[in-house]
Amino acid sequence: MIAGDVVRDVLVKLEDENGCLTPELLVEKAAKANHPLHDCFEWDDSAAAKSWRIEQARALIRSVRLVVTIDKVEFSTVRYVRDPRVSSEEQGYVGIPSALQDADLAQQIIRQEFSRAEAALQRAEDVAKALGVEHVIAKARKQLARSSGQFEKQVEHRPRV
Repeated sequence: MIAGDVVRDVLVKLEDENGCLTPELLVEKAAKANHPLHDCFEWDDSAAAKSWRIEQARALIRSVRLVVTIDKVEFSTVRYVRDPRVSSEEQGYVGIPSALQDADLAQQIIRQEFSRAEAALQRAEDVAKALGVEHVIAKARKQLARSSGQFEKQVEHRPRV
């Protein structure tokens, strides 16, 4: 495994030399066998093609939308989310309609979505700190934490069937 500081240094150098960093540029440079990041890539075209097709399948799954109408208000959301029942080492998606039939699964999905939102806000806060404007994001994180806590209280007090 390549050390993080080596990756950082190579990427910073590429950005400095080119004014912008792109995946295409990185692959082009790393294609040389003596490049420090060469071994970070799959150079066997057959294996790389299979990995790419799996990534394309993920994109297709994520692209499907579900139109929902509640109280005469129509909105669109993702149809498939990461299945919280599978381990973090495994792949798997579950459809929102399936979760409608399983209250425990629905709760797991909502917890997972709150966790994803928290991680996104943490990342935004870290970037905002680096840019000197973190106060805006801190408020949003507090609001999310309150909402997550309210959800958990509702879950604790719901009648069990």
